[in-house]
Amino acid sequence: MTTFRSAPTGEVDPRTLYSILRLRSEVFVVEQACAYLDPDGRDVEPAAVQWWAVEGDGGDGVAVTATARVLRDPDGRT
Repeated sequence: MTTFRSAPTGEVDPRTLYSILRLRSEVFVVEQACAYLDPDGRDVEPAAVQWWAVEGDGGDGVAVTATARVLRDPDGRT
């Protein structure tokens, strides 16, 4: 079963946040060969919100299968 979740970065469980960042690195840095630093500092901005999908029943076997982050630019755009 797939479950979708979201939370401000500061409220995401550290293990989940690690899984989110790892998946982003696997996709953007490794698979797409983008030579830039994915952890760019924007995840810790006060308005940053993480969205993720998990497979599993909520126990230890949960795996993050998709992720997105929503950022708010200084001019107020999202």
